[in-house]
Amino acid sequence: MKIKSKLLIIFLLLALVPVAIISYVAMKSFEEVLKEDIGLNFVNEAKEKADWIDYVIDERIADAESIAASEIVKEPIRRANRAYAGLRPKSVEHIIKEIDAEWIEFKGHSAASMAILKTTGSKDLIARQAKRPDNYGEIFTTDARGATVAMTKPLSDYFQADEEWWSDTYREGLGGVFLDYRGYDESIGAVALGIVVPVIDDDTIIGILKVNYNVQEMLHIVSGSDADNKLLWSFLLNSQGDIVVSTEELSPEDTVHHYFARFMGSEAGWAEDSHNDEETIEGYARVKSKFHARVDTPGAIKGVSGERWEPSTWMLFIEQEQKVAFAPIKKIGMKILVAVVLIMLFTILLGAIIARSLSLPLVKLTKGAAAVGEGELDTIIDVTSADELGELARAFNSMTGNLKAKTVSVTELETEINERRQAEENL
Repeated sequence: MKIKSKLLIIFLLLALVPVAIISYVAMKSFEEVLKEDIGLNFVNEAKEKADWIDYVIDERIADAESIAASEIVKEPIRRANRAYAGLRPKSVEHIIKEIDAEWIEFKGHSAASMAILKTTGSKDLIARQAKRPDNYGEIFTTDARGATVAMTKPLSDYFQADEEWWSDTYREGLGGVFLDYRGYDESIGAVALGIVVPVIDDDTIIGILKVNYNVQEMLHIVSGSDADNKLLWSFLLNSQGDIVVSTEELSPEDTVHHYFARFMGSEAGWAEDSHNDEETIEGYARVKSKFHARVDTPGAIKGVSGERWEPSTWMLFIEQEQKVAFAPIKKIGMKILVAVVLIMLFTILLGAIIARSLSLPLVKLTKGAAAVGEGELDTIIDVTSADELGELARAFNSMTGNLKAKTVSVTELETEINERRQAEENL
């Protein structure tokens, strides 16, 4: 192998291998950093949407409390409470049970139910509901005993104090707010969230108000800018594994894979997954509001008695295909690859130039030495560089000059000897 080839190979090994290794490590590190940055963007978007949902729920709670604070709601409840005056507790309980039994028997269309539906209090709630039909699903109030006072439509039963949402809101007169996730409510034809608040008069709880809000209105928050971001799927998941709202067409009974449920204990984060045979990335964030969800209870009659609730957490997920989310990484990776290729090509060209600059003087020296070996003492090596090769060429030229001078001297001496010998022979 010629020295030029050896020099080129050595140069490439010393230059290209480190460049390739450093470029690969840098590209992988940059890819991880950019991927983390994209993941954090998903987390921030999920947090923003979760915060908006909290804001909407807080607004709905404030709205329910505003309704509960109105005189037109309080006055019918006051009258209902005053009607118990002078009656023994057992008598009151007996009256309520009788009305409740007839109410249930006639499936909410008993004489008592129809009478309540015609009251001023019910008409006011109906008028209020009509102003915002997209938000309000159902509104009703009870007195301090749990008996229905006013309603926008016939309820399943008359007596509400046996329900957990009622007792947890009343809290023996202390009061609280209860968020009742009802799932798909056939009575309103939508996913409903019941917000239950106490009706307070002179710092005393005189009754309970419940508003069943249509949660489907939260879908625009969940979807948000999905069209712009080309999100594959956005949805709200509760800790029971039920989809609350989703940008995909799902039946009310649909649940998601347990994969998502494992994130329910987290505040927020992101992860890589696969969905419908597509590599995906999802960001998730918890909705801070505290909910309750119904659980299946043996012997319970839906909307009437025996139902149980358990604490429920909502988590918002946004999902996108990795080929879309990580597209910037590929673009930048291609740019880095192009840059590395250009660096390598430049390195190869530079290596070839340097190898040539090193080998050319050696080739000239080799040819010069061969010429001198053949007796061409006039050979001059034309190397003008200031490095060691230039010094070697100059030394070579000096050597050939000296050899030539000595050769001339030897020739002259031999000529002189021959001439003397010839002269002696002539004598």
